[in-house]
Amino acid sequence: MPQQESHSPCPPESGKRPTGRWCNILNLLVLVALCTLGVSVYSIRSTLPPAAENGAADPAKDAEKFFSQARVCYSRKTLQDKLEAADWFRKAARLGHASAQYWLGRMYAEADGLSRDMELAAHWFRKAAEQGEADAQYRLGIMYADGDGLPQDTAQALEWLRKAGEQGVAEAWYRLSVMYNTGLGLPQKKSCRGTACVRPSESEKPWPPMMRA
Repeated sequence: MPQQESHSPCPPESGKRPTGRWCNILNLLVLVALCTLGVSVYSIRSTLPPAAENGAADPAKDAEKFFSQARVCYSRKTLQDKLEAADWFRKAARLGHASAQYWLGRMYAEADGLSRDMELAAHWFRKAAEQGEADAQYRLGIMYADGDGLPQDTAQALEWLRKAGEQGVAEAWYRLSVMYNTGLGLPQKKSCRGTACVRPSESEKPWPPMMRA
């Protein structure tokens, strides 16, 4: 019967097989090296998102996962959890998740787990508002109306508050009514009687549809 070829990592040298002790040591070193290499490869793969391994990244799905994790952390209420929530919101926001952008802006605006920063709040509110996030549109309109974090701009305030109101944000209609009742944003009449100009009629005011008779 022909002898099977040996696969031992200890090949014979000069026609002589090495002693058993040295062969065992060499086998052990080879085994340790292979195990170490395997752990290293596994560690690298485990840090990659599944989509990256498959070469088919899906930012929308990743953003939704990040946002869901952020909401879980935020619900725990502790400062550490809110800091972790902010990190997850930020990851989702950078991938274009509108709700995450709103929540991150809100945390900055209200110093909720983060240092108050109205410029960053405005940045994220605008990102969300431009994607149609109604609450972000409302907050952006208020910031323009009050000049808080943004230059005061009545026209911009009216635009964003109207958009929020049309999506059902009741507070936006209330703020609009206050602004119009105090004369902010109203078209100016050319004809005046004495020192009082004629105020626009009710039909000229941008009330919500249910308030227009």
